[in-house]
Amino acid sequence: MKASRERLLVVLAVSVLLLAVVFITMSAVTERNRRAAVERLKNSEVFQRYKQTHREENQAGSGTSTQREAEPPAGQPVAADTDKEKIAAFAHAFERIKALSEDRNWYEAYDKLSKPVEKWTEEDWARQKELIPQVRDLISEIRRLAKMGGPACELDLSTDGISELLPHLAVFRVMARLLDSDAFVRGHEGDYSEAVEDILALLGLAAIVRDEPALMSQLTAMAIEGMSFGAAEIALPAEGISSDLARRLIEYAGRADLRGHFADSFSGEGMLALEFFDNIREGRGTDYFFSSLYGSVFARPWLNMDEETYVNTIQRFAEIARLPYYEALPQVLEIEQDTADLPRTRIFSRPFLRNLVPAFARSLESEARNEAMLDLMRIGISVEQYRASTGSYPATLDAISPSLGGTVPVDPFTGQPYRYQPSSASFLLYSVGSNLTDDGGTVDRKTGDIVWRGQEKEKD
Repeated sequence: MKASRERLLVVLAVSVLLLAVVFITMSAVTERNRRAAVERLKNSEVFQRYKQTHREENQAGSGTSTQREAEPPAGQPVAADTDKEKIAAFAHAFERIKALSEDRNWYEAYDKLSKPVEKWTEEDWARQKELIPQVRDLISEIRRLAKMGGPACELDLSTDGISELLPHLAVFRVMARLLDSDAFVRGHEGDYSEAVEDILALLGLAAIVRDEPALMSQLTAMAIEGMSFGAAEIALPAEGISSDLARRLIEYAGRADLRGHFADSFSGEGMLALEFFDNIREGRGTDYFFSSLYGSVFARPWLNMDEETYVNTIQRFAEIARLPYYEALPQVLEIEQDTADLPRTRIFSRPFLRNLVPAFARSLESEARNEAMLDLMRIGISVEQYRASTGSYPATLDAISPSLGGTVPVDPFTGQPYRYQPSSASFLLYSVGSNLTDDGGTVDRKTGDIVWRGQEKEKD
């Protein structure tokens, strides 16, 4: 009996020792893998660039002349040379936007005109022409800010996360809407030069937001760039504008590295993820009980695996976001399948990524749609310029390649040329869109064909 008890104790001791060895080994391996994933993220170009920029601006700001820090007179934005001064200039404009929103008589009247411009009545146009001139000085300031460039606010990436909730994005949407409305009014009055200035300012605002490594910033930029596409379609005449105005639009719309900034935003989202996991590891989560339990040493291997999986998935999106959509799509499908196959031991990342990955996939689709719109704007304006100078539309898009820098862009959804059908009186130019089906130019910018100067079909 005594011998049996001793053997049982030995077995138990050996089992505990083996479990301890397995746990320690598992902890060490998962920690090593987690650290490797985190280091890849921290060594990414966007993390290093923004961390360095933040440090340099802090140092440069300490020597900035104090005379620029005073509140400028109304309507007079701060002259801006350093990032600190640019942020101050935007802060002044933000205050003016806030004051405008508090002017209930003006803002409520303006807000009633939020329906698509294609549905404006003559009364709507008259009302808009009454309201917009009242804020032309603010619109001029927004134009100057757009030309000046960013940053519009401070993004501190010197730690493992973005310390701002990006409240300025809502203000940027208001700024963009004012420019959009002014472009419509200017175009309706035949003042195409001023309409182009508004469209260029829209692209400038989008470029400022594009430089922020956050996915929400990229989505805001896409919305603003979409406004520029709509304004160019509606505010500018199909028979063409002056060659100088056309050249400026074509060059400006084609200069942005949309995919590069978009890819950077996934690295920015990864930084937020690091902050989230650090909070759990240190027991600082919003759910204290969950954070204390899952962040304890006993759950550490599973927390490590979750963080590694989450960070690696975001990094994969950051890499494929630099590809044209038709090349990225197969890899997106692979990520979706890998996410669906995650084991239940991924306690956090499995359910969270199953919701997040489809959202990331949709953002890639949105980026491709936005890229197509800007391409179509450049190509469409070039085609119209060709007819204005020659009297007929080009037989093929190759004829306008010089005005596009020597190369006609291809449809990001297919990798094939954009669909182009000229006739004696008009032309049809479109992308097949995210459904990857040629619907013959039937407009549906959410899923189907994206058409230059097309009319959105009525939804049931």
